[in-house]
Amino acid sequence: MDQIEHAYNLILTNFNYASYKMHLMVNEHLTLNLTLILFLGALAQWIAWRYHFPSIAFLLFFGFLAGPIGNLINPDVLFGKTFIPIVSLSVAFILFEGALSLKFSEVATTRKVVRNLVTIGAIVTLVLSAAAAYYILKLDLRLSLLFGSILTVTGPTVIMPLLRHIKPIGKISAVLKWEGIVIDPIGAIFAVLVYQATITGEFYSAYYSVLYNFMIIFVTGTLTGLAGAGVFYQLLRNYLVPEYLQNPFTLALVSTVFTASNLIKEESGLLAITIMGITLANQRRVDVKNILIFKENLRVLLISILFILLSARLKISDFDNLNSSSLLFIVILIFVIRPACVFISSIKSDLNFYEKVFISFMAPRGIIAASVSSVFALNLAKAGHKNAEALVPLTFMVIIATVLFYSIVSPWLANRLKLSNINPQSVIIIGAQPPAVKIALALKEAGFQSMLIDNNARHVDFAVAEGLTAYATSILADNVVDEIDVNAYGKVLAITSNDKVNSLSIVRFCEYFERHELYQISSKIFSSLPQRLTGRTLFRSNFSYDDLEAAFNGGAKINNIKIGPEFSVQNFKKTYGEDALILFKIDDKNKLIVNSPDLPEKLEPKIKSVIALC
Repeated sequence: MDQIEHAYNLILTNFNYASYKMHLMVNEHLTLNLTLILFLGALAQWIAWRYHFPSIAFLLFFGFLAGPIGNLINPDVLFGKTFIPIVSLSVAFILFEGALSLKFSEVATTRKVVRNLVTIGAIVTLVLSAAAAYYILKLDLRLSLLFGSILTVTGPTVIMPLLRHIKPIGKISAVLKWEGIVIDPIGAIFAVLVYQATITGEFYSAYYSVLYNFMIIFVTGTLTGLAGAGVFYQLLRNYLVPEYLQNPFTLALVSTVFTASNLIKEESGLLAITIMGITLANQRRVDVKNILIFKENLRVLLISILFILLSARLKISDFDNLNSSSLLFIVILIFVIRPACVFISSIKSDLNFYEKVFISFMAPRGIIAASVSSVFALNLAKAGHKNAEALVPLTFMVIIATVLFYSIVSPWLANRLKLSNINPQSVIIIGAQPPAVKIALALKEAGFQSMLIDNNARHVDFAVAEGLTAYATSILADNVVDEIDVNAYGKVLAITSNDKVNSLSIVRFCEYFERHELYQISSKIFSSLPQRLTGRTLFRSNFSYDDLEAAFNGGAKINNIKIGPEFSVQNFKKTYGEDALILFKIDDKNKLIVNSPDLPEKLEPKIKSVIALC
């Protein structure tokens, strides 16, 4: 009996050990998958930054590589039934962050165009896309209309990274940003209404039902979004949420508003989130900058994860049915349907022809199209709808083709039409006192434009009299960024006699420029300032504004000096003196390099001239 019991215990022990080992293997596998997703997302973003190419293309490539090609990631196994809810919540966070950046002042002169693009333009896109799907892809009428409604959305997940890369000038950026964010909930509503008519089989007699459902979704989303914004406003206005809890509390509130709105009326959540974000962005009593900065970082992470997961979810066999008809559909979508949408929506607008052309070639599809088509295809297939399985590969075909096409063509087109600042060399100079004016004049002589900002009207008048562009305002003014169009500039130089103003300038512009493009002249109290409040040191360590002013008062001048490939720093100091200071370098591609003590003290062969204080 004891032997039997011992054998039983031994078997049980081995079984438990085997189960434990299996549990560890499963956990390690899940951990490895999650780590791989995060790593590939970060790598794609870095490669895109390093080689100045939109990140979406690399994210899609890595997703295919890890999913259908390498079989390393299977999102359905990894997340199971939680996959679609995770995608939905992530899209809500991304959309809220985008809406939180929408200010009515951005579209003061183009509000009509934005309104038309998300209403008339959406209907034009739906009708023409459905017609093309019906006649070219040979889908039945119901599925064609559903496919057309899905393709009305562009979305911030793709538009925003492209805009950040291209940096279009003038009104274009605001129009595309507003369209990309606002069209998401509207397009999703269109898709839901068409889907409901399709699944119920009441397509031909569903006019009043569709109109009624649209109104219910619109009212529910609007009221829920306004209520969420009101609650959030009151909590912050009355200091009921401490600062360290504001970001997690925002995520919780966004999730609550999104879910509550969807529970009241299905698919109204995205509209609620958009209304909530726009409302908070355009009130002036509560500062939401800290929340916006946090959510911008979260957006990059979520976009990276979502695109890799959704592209990894595909199977190579999904694309077996794609043929020349599919290619023709893509060509018509890009070259006929989108331009028709834009030119019809912009009739009698302030946009010129070139601006209309560029907007016509910026309509990549993104996360909303992918997630909505996946859900609809699954439900339609369960309902026995013919050809429903074709919806997902067709949608991803459009996503892949439009993302790659617009990622490659739009930067080139913007450059050809002179509507882009992909690598702007113009400079914002904080301060318009005489030393700053002399530096701006030297830059102008070398071919680089600058914008001087100073709250002293006399300083600004002096700069304007010298033929420079200057703007009289406080650096902390709300409208300063909108007024000067920061996309037109590549660097910020803080050169005032007030060290605190210089540091405030860096803080003010750090959300619009990369940190390495923000410079300030060395502070008299530099050691007492936290590094997060300062930019890169301008020109030379311990060379303050007072030193710069003293140099000018002592007779020093700024000179633009041509140099040859063999010219060195030693040659420069021997020729112009040990006290001579190189302020800027200009390379053979006419790129302006700001001299800083954290750069190597040498003149590379590619440098063709320097701007120096001698």
